[in-house]
Amino acid sequence: AAVFYQKHMTHHMPSGSTLDWRRDFRHAFLIRDPAAVVASYLKKMPSVTADDIGIERQFELFQTVTALQGCPPPVVDSADVLRNPRRLMGLLCDALDVPRRDVEMTRWPAGPRPSDGVWADHWYGAVRQSTGFASPNAAAPALVGESLALANAMRPFYEAMAAHRLG
Repeated sequence: AAVFYQKHMTHHMPSGSTLDWRRDFRHAFLIRDPAAVVASYLKKMPSVTADDIGIERQFELFQTVTALQGCPPPVVDSADVLRNPRRLMGLLCDALDVPRRDVEMTRWPAGPRPSDGVWADHWYGAVRQSTGFASPNAAAPALVGESLALANAMRPFYEAMAAHRLG
């Protein structure tokens, strides 16, 4: 069977929208430490809110998919992928029952892709230059004030999903 991949951001699934149409699909959730999300967002934007980064909404969607399917979907933490891309991508393929393609899922040609979307010029500069996964950052981002408070407020949602991560 063909694999049809869709990436959805929390902005695409507002609260109150029905997800019943997704009942028979295979789902996976990509998570990232809230401090890293906040720090990354602030590199492009002057300020950040909980709605901007969508971690709480992502957890709501995780709960909804879990209820729809009767079990938690696979969860992949971006830091785990960066530490061992081939292993984590293989675990994800196994969890979703899709064929592994060890080389293609860890290496790609540099440059834009037709699937990048209208936001690519703003967000995907480093991705377009890459040809594979980068090494993980060793140091945690230095956040202060409201940024730190936001990351800390999002941590329980992240940790609830991280409890189900592959690896």
